[in-house]
Amino acid sequence: MPFPPFLVLVCYILSFFCFHNISSQDTEHVRNILHEIFEKEKYDKRVRPSKDVSRAVHVSIAMDISGINFLDEKAGVFSVTGYLEIKWRDEFLVWQPELHGNVTSFTIPQEHIWIPDLFLKNGVKEPKGLGGSFYYLPVNHTGEVTWWPYQVVETHCPVDITYFPFDTQNCRISFSLWNHENTLVNITSARKHVGNFHFTENGIWTITANHSFVDRDELAIFSQLIITISLKRKTQFYMWNFIVPLLLLGMIKIFAFLIPAESGEKVSFTVTLFLAFGVFLNLLSSHLPENSDSVCLICVYMEIQLALGVFLVFIASMQVKISHRDHRLGFSRFELRLIKLLSRDRVVDCSEKEQECATNWTILSSAIDKLMIIITTAVELFLILIFFMIICLGG
Repeated sequence: MPFPPFLVLVCYILSFFCFHNISSQDTEHVRNILHEIFEKEKYDKRVRPSKDVSRAVHVSIAMDISGINFLDEKAGVFSVTGYLEIKWRDEFLVWQPELHGNVTSFTIPQEHIWIPDLFLKNGVKEPKGLGGSFYYLPVNHTGEVTWWPYQVVETHCPVDITYFPFDTQNCRISFSLWNHENTLVNITSARKHVGNFHFTENGIWTITANHSFVDRDELAIFSQLIITISLKRKTQFYMWNFIVPLLLLGMIKIFAFLIPAESGEKVSFTVTLFLAFGVFLNLLSSHLPENSDSVCLICVYMEIQLALGVFLVFIASMQVKISHRDHRLGFSRFELRLIKLLSRDRVVDCSEKEQECATNWTILSSAIDKLMIIITTAVELFLILIFFMIICLGG
């Protein structure tokens, strides 16, 4: 049975005034609480919120990270975005809810009450206070205050590039008090690990571990919250753009000795390989910090390849010179042993026509090519094996 329109209108008006009166009562009670605390009891934010001056104020801190912004290897700067969850008890912000319409909490601007003088100790910018004038802090009737300052944290982070690009970096975030000693304000850690509320993955780094703990400063005067974050570099980009082309380029050196010396292309081919490694080394150096704290193993590998490239250019040049020797000259004892070791069939033919054999310098060049193919292949495989063993054990 439908209600008469008049009855519906009366119910609507009564409910409006009832809820309006409740809201007005709550607002009036909050005003009374503020008047009692700030006017009658003369609350002063400059005073540490402890009625017993010998008792320290315990400030509980936890951190949640919403994303990694960057890790600048050159500047040694680590940047994350997140917020702190800071709690403490203000003994001067206490009231009895039953005397104030059962109001148990309200919010108040940050600049109106006492807050701990926290700052980022190892930051790269000028130190400044947390939060801002637009922050409203919830206050409970027991005096518990909660503060959620949102921060873009940029700190110093020493970078170890030894195992680049399979490296793991350990960065530290340190929050401390500026003026209050630990006997006055004591920091405690609310959690052992950093939270990841609404965390957004980074394209270069992934967090493998983190830890949060409280420590004292160097003089054991101020307490500080230290957060350590371990970052593992994602290697897919570097594998396909650095490592794989570098390994393939190293294997191409073997093909330099498949080119006949008399073709005139052997020296230019080895010089091109040498320059290619130089370009790779220059490209890699542009991604690494300019410091001497650590040596990048992949840079050492490329410098060894450059040294081998110089050696290959020397061998190729000697082969070209040998191929253009005077046909009237004969082989030395060492050259004959090399030919017999690597070109036995040709040596048998050579013994029957000694005069013709003595003037055929392409036989010696071919023997050198075979010897260098064996040596280059063995050295290249050895370098690759040693390189990956060091990377896997250390990285």
